[in-house]
Amino acid sequence: MRYFCILLFLLWLLPSHAFAGESYADVEIMSPPRWDMGQMQTFSGTVPSRAWLFSRGEEEVMVAVLVTEGIVGGLEGQNYSTLARLYAEAVIGGWGGVRPIGKPDGEKAVGAEMPAGGAVFCAGEHGAKVPASFGEKKFEYYTCMLVHPDKTRIVAVTTWVPEGTEEQIAARRLMTFVQAVMFR
Repeated sequence: MRYFCILLFLLWLLPSHAFAGESYADVEIMSPPRWDMGQMQTFSGTVPSRAWLFSRGEEEVMVAVLVTEGIVGGLEGQNYSTLARLYAEAVIGGWGGVRPIGKPDGEKAVGAEMPAGGAVFCAGEHGAKVPASFGEKKFEYYTCMLVHPDKTRIVAVTTWVPEGTEEQIAARRLMTFVQAVMFR
């Protein structure tokens, strides 16, 4: 019993980031409590990347690390909110969804804040909100883009909610993972 207590004490002294987490290309994603990592996929190509799908009940969040060091010059001067929108559209299309044709009223890439009276969106990072439909089901996809200062890596944090869900619900979910990302 004494050794067990000593072991517990030593484990308590270790930094919390020594435990659960995912990493790729010098980016670490700490696994938030009560969220399960259910799927991981690595992609190679023009922009190598790895994506994880986390879930908690009916809620889902996808976190993707994109290695952009080969296209650094191409990222200079880009609007990262536009890149967030393009990323969300690619996810929607990749999963068989359709983005409505034309721009619905109020749809635009959004920056650090939600509409008046709302909470902080994407924790000050660039973001976009994109409507999507999968047959009769309609969703709103939210993506936050975190860009490493040297622009060699971008992390996209994406979640989706049924159309008409309060944005604050998606924002809280995104903030959980935006705050879990650490660039090394």
